[in-house]
Amino acid sequence: MKSLYPLFNEDKKNGQDSLNIRVHAPIQEKKRKTRIDKKKDVKVPLNASQRKLLKMLAKRKQTDPTNYCSTLLKRALSKKIVLSLPIETYQPKEKPISAKLEIYYHELLLDKSIEYDCSLRETAYKLISHMLILESSGDTII
Repeated sequence: MKSLYPLFNEDKKNGQDSLNIRVHAPIQEKKRKTRIDKKKDVKVPLNASQRKLLKMLAKRKQTDPTNYCSTLLKRALSKKIVLSLPIETYQPKEKPISAKLEIYYHELLLDKSIEYDCSLRETAYKLISHMLILESSGDTII
């Protein structure tokens, strides 16, 4: 007797089940394209007074500290600033502030770190502290 449901029928044709079993081809993974405007995060350890100054200057420019820090780093890297002013000693254990840089500026920062023979964070610290001194004294670099 045949069942109303073909799943329960036990008819066999040439040794195979009467059900058609489909085998799918393996799924190929699609690689995503990376965004053109992708940014890399650089954490700059600043001491309390520098963080306070950065936040105050960012408030004057009506932006947040991360964007302002990124802008200062971009300006310092694009204008090829020579570090001539004495800079406070680098304290890697201080609380960091992020700077988000495009890949072009991140590569420039890597080149500067090779030139100064120090780490990426220390190079960013030197440039930011130099720019903060210039910005607080009123010498804006455009």
